[in-house]
Amino acid sequence: TDSDSPGSPVNMGPALPEYDDSRAPGIDIPGRLDHVLAKHDNYAATFWLRKKVFIGNNLSSKMLVLTLTGIGTADEAYVNGTFVGGSGTIPPKGRPMAYDYAWHRNRDYRFPATLLRPGAENVIALRVFYHVIDGVRERPSLSTLEAWNEAHRLREYFPSVNNLYPLLLSLMLL
Repeated sequence: TDSDSPGSPVNMGPALPEYDDSRAPGIDIPGRLDHVLAKHDNYAATFWLRKKVFIGNNLSSKMLVLTLTGIGTADEAYVNGTFVGGSGTIPPKGRPMAYDYAWHRNRDYRFPATLLRPGAENVIALRVFYHVIDGVRERPSLSTLEAWNEAHRLREYFPSVNNLYPLLLSLMLL
């Protein structure tokens, strides 16, 4: 990594669809990456993960959500070279311990489908920083905002459920 800011020209190469990744080794996701981290001082490294996807014409006017769960200490996500979100802080080159930890956060990056090329190959690229904690716990997913909202509808009710037990206990004591 050569820059502190997401989307800077120095860092954009692997985020771009035309980037030649033919010599890059493949990895399994979900999976561990300790074989990569062991090659670096302090078990800290920043690298790119890329996935080529074909998107049909049916999403042209939708909002989409890229969901990443348990991926790296910090990350930046790009769709066809456009920055769509990031969590934590990837440290600048030469200062591998100057990062902000985001391993515990779910990442749900929303972006318009206009960033996609319907009927053609698209590239989702992740610039990920790892320090000691490695790997990817779950497979990243791409869904429409409507489908994402439907799948996460219960999240809105969990605070109410958490408050239900103290309420019931108070009623029983009365």
